[in-house]
Amino acid sequence: MRLLRALCIAALMGRLCVARGEALPDAAWFQPPGWSWLRLSPEGRQVAGAAPGDSGHVLWILDSHQPARRRQASLPEGQQVADAAWLGEDLLAVLATRPGGGGFFLLDPREGTCRPFAAADGATWIRLSHPQPRSGGIVLVEGWASDRRGTKASGPWLDLLAVEIATGRSRVVARNPGDVVQWLADRTGAARVAMAVTGDRRELRVRPTSGSGEHWTRVAAFDAFGDPATLAALAPDGSRAWVNCRQDRDTLGLVALDVAAGRLGPRVASDDRFDITGAPLLIAGVPAAVSWERLRPHTQWSDPGWEQAARELAASNPETHWRPLELSDDGLTGVFENVSDRQPVRHAVVLRESPGHPRWLESPQRLPVPLGVPRAPITLLARDGSLLSGYVTRTPDAAAGPLVVLAHGGPWTRDHWGWSAESQFLASRGWTVLQINYRGSAGFGHRFQQAGAGRWADVAVSDLASGVTAMVDQQLADPARVAVAGGSFGGYLTLAALLAPDSPYRGGASVGGVFDLRRWFQEARRKEPRFASRWQREWLSGSPTGRLPDLPPVRNLLTPLLLLHAADDSVVPWSQSRRLCEAAARHGAPVEMVTRHQGGHTLGSPESQAAVWNQVESFLRQHRPAPVSRPAAPW
Repeated sequence: MRLLRALCIAALMGRLCVARGEALPDAAWFQPPGWSWLRLSPEGRQVAGAAPGDSGHVLWILDSHQPARRRQASLPEGQQVADAAWLGEDLLAVLATRPGGGGFFLLDPREGTCRPFAAADGATWIRLSHPQPRSGGIVLVEGWASDRRGTKASGPWLDLLAVEIATGRSRVVARNPGDVVQWLADRTGAARVAMAVTGDRRELRVRPTSGSGEHWTRVAAFDAFGDPATLAALAPDGSRAWVNCRQDRDTLGLVALDVAAGRLGPRVASDDRFDITGAPLLIAGVPAAVSWERLRPHTQWSDPGWEQAARELAASNPETHWRPLELSDDGLTGVFENVSDRQPVRHAVVLRESPGHPRWLESPQRLPVPLGVPRAPITLLARDGSLLSGYVTRTPDAAAGPLVVLAHGGPWTRDHWGWSAESQFLASRGWTVLQINYRGSAGFGHRFQQAGAGRWADVAVSDLASGVTAMVDQQLADPARVAVAGGSFGGYLTLAALLAPDSPYRGGASVGGVFDLRRWFQEARRKEPRFASRWQREWLSGSPTGRLPDLPPVRNLLTPLLLLHAADDSVVPWSQSRRLCEAAARHGAPVEMVTRHQGGHTLGSPESQAAVWNQVESFLRQHRPAPVSRPAAPW
């Protein structure tokens, strides 16, 4: 209740302040709690969801036709739901985590009870498998059989296990030979498809029949670095599967796999500019929809009924995008998310035969959020002529004012269109917010992703600067009032941007930033499989044995920089910011550091995240000069 009360007070105070023309609400306003995940039951009658509670997640079961009818089931204190899967219509398997551990639970939606589900034979369960059998009284999990527990053979390689619901005892469905990183099993619980990593290759394997034998057939091999092929989905009967891979093209597509014949087929979905990494939604074992990210979200429908329903949904609100998340087994019911750049994502149940009446699945703690400003996709040219894209968040009729560049982390992630709490918060404080998918970002094909490797302080920083130039040239930003901020690898780029010889920035802020890539590899990557570290080194440096790039010395820094870092960050150690701050102090560089005691790499709760962004905005505002009078430009 503390979080809900704080957000209610923030919302009320924000409305009062706006009414009086006083200070705007803080960042908490723009980060309302919502659903952490939603799962549609096989027959489409129920929706299971998890939402924040007083000290962890609360599980909810909603009637898909009357979502206001809901039942609650509480997990043990401090538990956060990591994954869930329906086991038929009347039982839900839940994987939960918490600091120091977690566990598996079984939720009975009729009774609203949630009971622990533990191994009875010494096996170790790590994660749920998808999809789950619809009958037979078993749960499919990935983990280690009792005879492999604690042995070197277990390593990072997981066996596929079938666990009896009644007894908690497990049997091995597929024993890992030591290289399989992904399994897919059919609805009978038989393993049918596997993706393995052997040296520099990914290997696609199939088991043509659902028998219990261990005979697997090799179908295809992929360059593990150049083609990060993954298993996307398997038909319920195991006859067909779908794989995300490049197939000698620059972008990832969705490719069909004939399991019985052991043969890759044609592309089901393809895009010449954007990667397709999502799984298809199936109806009767046939893809009905595939969604992926372009500059705005995009869904390709192959089911005529849903294609017509999607057109009706789009016509009802053309400024948003309806993305399907799950479909019932009969294909008549779906859970959709409504994506908008001007309000947080909303979820609804949609019936294929009456799409004009979506049934909204409002989170129990969701609060009204003021309508945001547009977050428009943009395209521009880099200094060398490369095509870039990104997003601009600003009031359409605003005069050229202060600009803040937000550099995403990764670097093998990307910015997406939709609601951005940080962008909307900064825009509410008078900033124009620019987000550039610099070269090195994922989602735009292999060549684009590799273009930044080993040259981040050159290529990526130049791409950010090209965005600033475009904004100034269009009179959308004041060149004397430009700042830069980023988290994780975005913190690395923030410092690199401030150290660039032609830096246009007056201030910068890093949240959980990494600054010494070689030390980061030594400290934070020791527990990862060797192949994963090798790929990351190649993505960052340009070769599997390449030297990780260094930043220019901090003694050259003349622009104020704020470092915020959580002491318990397990992804980028807090020492990364501390060492940079100490080096800056020795040379008199203008660096200020704020340590948060907890929150981890994601900064913890929405309250904690909001507090961090309040600090970032306050710091950047201190270092922007007074506005320059100039005429407003059209949007």
